[in-house]
Amino acid sequence: MTLMSDYYAQNLRRESFMDECRATIRACAQDGTIAAGRVILSQLSPDAGKVIGEEELVRLAAENDQSEMIELLLQHRANIDHDTRGTPAAAAAAFCKRKALGVLLRRDASLLSLPSTQSETTLLHEITAGTSSQMESELTMNLIKEEFCNRFDRVVDNFDDRGLTALHQAVIWSSGANVENLLLLGATDCPVRGTTVTTTGLAQLALEQPPWLIAQQGHRRVEKYKHEVETYIRVLGRLS
Repeated sequence: MTLMSDYYAQNLRRESFMDECRATIRACAQDGTIAAGRVILSQLSPDAGKVIGEEELVRLAAENDQSEMIELLLQHRANIDHDTRGTPAAAAAAFCKRKALGVLLRRDASLLSLPSTQSETTLLHEITAGTSSQMESELTMNLIKEEFCNRFDRVVDNFDDRGLTALHQAVIWSSGANVENLLLLGATDCPVRGTTVTTTGLAQLALEQPPWLIAQQGHRRVEKYKHEVETYIRVLGRLS
């Protein structure tokens, strides 16, 4: 009985210790405390990689632009493309955390937001989605153009789940700088998927309806708008 009690007590202490380590390493990922992070990760070994994945620490560090912490986590075999809620690079792109995004892309992070799924949404979609301010979005797109241009040319015309390309989003949010940079990356003026509406139509639509509504509903909103315009033209034709 005593041996069994000692065994459970040791396990309980171990679980309590692991819980404390998890909480501490999460705090380190948020605030970038490298020294403490190194100590905790060494204490977690050989379970460090498992804990990093379960706690989504690379994504957490990316959201807080903690580039040095990302490097440390990757040294402990973190999965750079762990994508339960989107990859760390997708988080860095969406929130325009340029230091983190640069580190991840230099380490060959996926250009897709959810590489383990069928989605073709890219980091370019995340940057141009209107999540961050237009200035931050444009500065982040500048980073892509200046340092990673050759990587993104093959995905620049990908459609997201709403049928939009990154160029469509840049037009919807009226970001001339992003439009210019995407064209330099090789973007083409293809129609919204499933429609005949190109960027010219989107620009007109964005003058009349909230950009967030168009971006949120994608091809459904574009198709509805197109139908309304065509109906309006037919009515005018009958009246004239």
